[in-house]
Amino acid sequence: MQKSKAIVITQGIPFRLMASMLCVALAIATSTIFHVGNLPGHMFLPMHIPIIVCGFVCGHKYGGVAGFITPFISHFITGRPIASPVPVVYFMAFELAAYGFFAGLFYWLLFRKKREKAEGIVEVKAESEDNGWIDIVVEGALIVAALAISLVLGRVAFGLARLPFVGAGSFGWADFMRSMFVTSLPGIAVQIVFIPILIVCLRRGRVIGSEK
Repeated sequence: MQKSKAIVITQGIPFRLMASMLCVALAIATSTIFHVGNLPGHMFLPMHIPIIVCGFVCGHKYGGVAGFITPFISHFITGRPIASPVPVVYFMAFELAAYGFFAGLFYWLLFRKKREKAEGIVEVKAESEDNGWIDIVVEGALIVAALAISLVLGRVAFGLARLPFVGAGSFGWADFMRSMFVTSLPGIAVQIVFIPILIVCLRRGRVIGSEK
């Protein structure tokens, strides 16, 4: 019986930097398209998906940094998210940083048993028994779990960043709870469906492995 060959996935610094920059650019571009097209961005959260994907693909450090800088870069280029009178740009910086950081962190933790370490390289053995639907479902479930945790913690980060500004402007806690957990339900649904499918495809295509 012929032995399966190990497939090497390079996820060194150049790969992660380029992928992170691409995710930041996509986050700004999709958000701008929604704004220019007068589409309901507050419902579909177009800036969130690329940053969460960045956390899964590039790791928690890159995801956290990409998430934090994206709202500021977007603000300097497009003027959105707003910086006054309620500094939404700062709230979103902490929120997106939490999404990217925790998505990458919990992805790494949940897949740690499948991770093989080598200097700057992740090796994944293409075993014959690792191609069944059961494994795909298990991987998808783990990714959904990591995603769900990061979504909750991202909203907690937004709320904590918002705490010193309670009562500022017309945006109160009732509006916060409604926007985070009711208005944004379509965006959350898209994230829960689209992101796990994308990450499973990238894993199965040996484009990414588990974070080093």
